[in-house]
Amino acid sequence: MSADAGPRRRPAPPAALARLARTVGTLPAGLLVLALVLGMSGLPTSATDGAWRDQELVSGAVAVRLPRVCTTDGRYSATARAQMLSGTLGPTDLSAVAGLGGVRAAHSGTAATVVPTTATAVGAAAWRDPLAAGAVSGLVAADLSGALQLPAAGQATGVLQQYARATGDGEAQAAAGAVSDSGALLVGASGAGASLLPGPATVDLAALAPGTAGLAGLRLRVGAVGAGATLDGCERDESRTWLTRGYGVAGLVLEADSPAVVALRAQAQAAAASAGARAVALQGPLASTASSRLLSLLGGVLQTSTATVTVDVPAAVAPLLQQTLTDGVVSVDLAAGRVRVDLAALAGGLDGRAPGTRVTLDAATAAAVSARVDALLGAWSSTVAATVDATVRAATVVVTSGVTVLGLGLQTLTISGTLGGLAAGQATSLTRVLVSLGDATSVLSVLAAPVTAALTGAGGVLPVLTGTLAAALPPVAAAASAATGAVGAAVALVLNAQEQRAGAGTPATSDDSWSVTALRLELLAGTRAGGRVDLATAVVGPVVELP
Repeated sequence: MSADAGPRRRPAPPAALARLARTVGTLPAGLLVLALVLGMSGLPTSATDGAWRDQELVSGAVAVRLPRVCTTDGRYSATARAQMLSGTLGPTDLSAVAGLGGVRAAHSGTAATVVPTTATAVGAAAWRDPLAAGAVSGLVAADLSGALQLPAAGQATGVLQQYARATGDGEAQAAAGAVSDSGALLVGASGAGASLLPGPATVDLAALAPGTAGLAGLRLRVGAVGAGATLDGCERDESRTWLTRGYGVAGLVLEADSPAVVALRAQAQAAAASAGARAVALQGPLASTASSRLLSLLGGVLQTSTATVTVDVPAAVAPLLQQTLTDGVVSVDLAAGRVRVDLAALAGGLDGRAPGTRVTLDAATAAAVSARVDALLGAWSSTVAATVDATVRAATVVVTSGVTVLGLGLQTLTISGTLGGLAAGQATSLTRVLVSLGDATSVLSVLAAPVTAALTGAGGVLPVLTGTLAAALPPVAAAASAATGAVGAAVALVLNAQEQRAGAGTPATSDDSWSVTALRLELLAGTRAGGRVDLATAVVGPVVELP
């Protein structure tokens, strides 16, 4: 056997040697020595049919791969898409509806393009196209015009934004909703300025999920939302951090038109008017009681017997009927006849949640809402009762009695005070004409009984009022509980909905697309069951390294 017998090295292709020569100058000293040692050593090598690439040098069983330069343009194709409003309703794909299509940026490795072509450029290979005027016709076409109300045109800036960027060095970025011109989120954990932004939508749940019982008068008021995603194909291929997704939902409130609240307000108003009328009705008993007592003391002939009670209970209660009661989670708007549930506060916040988190609206949540409404109204009814009690007791009273006594002429007594004072045997003044102080005090003392009975006795002002309010409170709490449960049964509210859509490339993730949606409404019942509406969706990918 000759001295050179054994495995032979496969000569490197000339083109590969040329590329090696071009890259040697850029290698660090240690790596250069290693490459030379490997390339010039007598180690046996085996033939290979592997392709030669810029980023990898193959020499038998030992390979030295040069890291990619991730700023090299033209190495990748990339796609990014942003859509403020998307989803499916029955056979309708909202992405295909005119005016709702969002913005899509694509880079072939040599040039970038955008759809629609009317989108505004905001940087190299980056565009924005807010959902604006075309959305109205789009909602009509998708049969959503009655279900979804978007902000007025003057409010939409920065709230209904759609941004996409795709570059030849492997970056894809998309953002939708409350985002800046650079795709940065303005809501969520990293956002700033959500308090300055109006909400992007009011959702009428009965119109969104037709054929579902219990949704009449129920709405979702959605605060500013935003979603963003970035994919760096070069970083992916270098096994570094390459995908980020984020979202933000500034607020989510369930609002219910409540006939029970309307009825409660009307009943409270009527009860206040009744309390005032009952107080005024004391005029007759007070006049007759005072006159009878004075006649029994002085004898003679009754000449004068009058009493006036002045009070306006409805005016005192009116401000209470305009209040919005709240504990920070649940609110009862008495003036508008509505109950609102802050789902963000109830859930302990909406941001920073794991992908696919559902806002819980189950039986336990409904019971918690009911308990909160009951507590709010219980405290309010106590305030109403206390206000009525104080107002009636502060009612001004003037009682005058006059008796003609033979040989003495006309003797009169005028007692001035309040109903509360009379109930305690007190007056602000006693005006006497030929009536002794003792007799006047005796007359005053007998007025306490009818006043006390009219205020606090069975069938009195305060017992009747509190009974009326107590009967009107439970229906409000029950209605709020039913509304919460109805929404939970009809619509699933999903935060941070993330998806990966597989492509057919190799490696497996090379032409996948990755998405994030800030808020998804999944329809669980009604004629549109199985459909969904997505608010603020960002999609990045595929990002594919070019041959």
